[in-house]
Amino acid sequence: MDIHYLKSEFLNVKSFFYYLYSHSPRQNSTRIFNASDRELNVLIKFLHLVCKGVITLKQHNFDALLKSKRMNLLRNNFEEKKSFLKTLNLEREKKVLVLKKFVVLYPNLFYTTFNLV
Repeated sequence: MDIHYLKSEFLNVKSFFYYLYSHSPRQNSTRIFNASDRELNVLIKFLHLVCKGVITLKQHNFDALLKSKRMNLLRNNFEEKKSFLKTLNLEREKKVLVLKKFVVLYPNLFYTTFNLV
């Protein structure tokens, strides 16, 4: 993936990402359901980069991810390029269902992005 292109895409949907970072899981679930296709696709790309290690997580965020027992689900859907592309090409309803499974984890996943201290 082209890093400059992804950076511009992230900047275009940064308010969507910040909403997922700063709100409750219930509100995030509603926001994902109402998200545009572009926002969903960029979120899928973000999760792929987290799984590949391009976007690193702080240790306490990684530990929270392990405790939630969703790490295998995250890896199955986003780690390998084949599974990532399959998730990216799903119908909208199925994408929303996959992304809603991680609604509790979005504050931990976006922590590094919004706290670069």
